Amino acid sequence: MPMTRGRLDIFAQILEMAIGGTTKTRLISQANLNHRVTTLSLNLLVDLDLLSETHHSPTSYGVTEKGLRFLHEYRNLQTLLNPEKQL
Repeated sequence: MPMTRGRLDIFAQILEMAIGGTTKTRLISQANLNHRVTTLSLNLLVDLDLLSETHHSPTSYGVTEKGLRFLHEYRNLQTLLNPEKQL
């Protein structure tokens, strides 16, 4: 049975992709997200200072130090909850 991704899983995936920089279009296609979910998630992650936003054309997103800390804690939690699955 396929598991649906939760909000934190989507946030972590976006942050992972933003480590090297990413665009909204790339997130939509590679993370398999729709436009609405991507836009809402990006806005929230920027507001929480987990992502930084550059206003060049096209707008791109990069992970912040706070975002990297979130990813570290997310991975720790995943390891704790799924010890047989090492990330």
